[in-house]
Amino acid sequence: MASLAQEYNYPLTGSPTQFVTILALYLLFSLKWGPNIMKNQDAFSLRTLMAVYNLAQVVLNALLCARTVKVVANVGIVCSPLNSSDSATDIEIRNIHYYYFLTKMLDILDTIFLVLRKKNSQVSLLHMHHHVIMIVTPWATFTYAPGGVLMWLVLFNTVVHVVMYFYYFLSLFDAAKAPWWKKYLTQLQIYQQVTMFVVFCIQFINWECTYPKILLVYCLSNTGLMIYLFCAFYVKNYIRKADSRTK
Repeated sequence: MASLAQEYNYPLTGSPTQFVTILALYLLFSLKWGPNIMKNQDAFSLRTLMAVYNLAQVVLNALLCARTVKVVANVGIVCSPLNSSDSATDIEIRNIHYYYFLTKMLDILDTIFLVLRKKNSQVSLLHMHHHVIMIVTPWATFTYAPGGVLMWLVLFNTVVHVVMYFYYFLSLFDAAKAPWWKKYLTQLQIYQQVTMFVVFCIQFINWECTYPKILLVYCLSNTGLMIYLFCAFYVKNYIRKADSRTK
């Protein structure tokens, strides 16, 4: 599959060298270097930095969501062809796709903050898989199939991230009295994954749709795994704990 991003000359896209290097450094720091460095160090607070970061994420995702709403009417649910022409709409959709990729790169700071605060138990399989997949997917789709069905992912994901980072912001000020709607945030994340799985399925079975089937298979497999991981997290943290408290 030829790279389309090379024609657009967006930084960090096209050739995988820079992207793979950043991804490798992220994994090494999160899983090995960071915990080793912090082993004999006091945990950092980072409260002010994280408050600014969380509010910035709320604003960035809200702005990106607003831009996506304006163009998503041009993207079909039954079939979303590639947006690779030089029309104003296709250029805007490609720009949104690229900015979405950049916000996912910014999201890896979530993990860096956890490591520096010595919250290693929260650097779970779900956490790492989610962050890795959420930067690999927009990079791969933008590089080889810009726009298309991924605009629906951008729309749903930015909505979820506005709510999620606002929750993180509120939790910084009184973790013991974190907002009561935490479990509903997890439900919202599950609904997002299920919705996208259905959208990917519709486009996959539509053989007249020109969006690359191999990328739809990739998206379906990863979305299915995310549904399983989020559901397992929900059952463990909300259903089983509720049952144990009742007993």
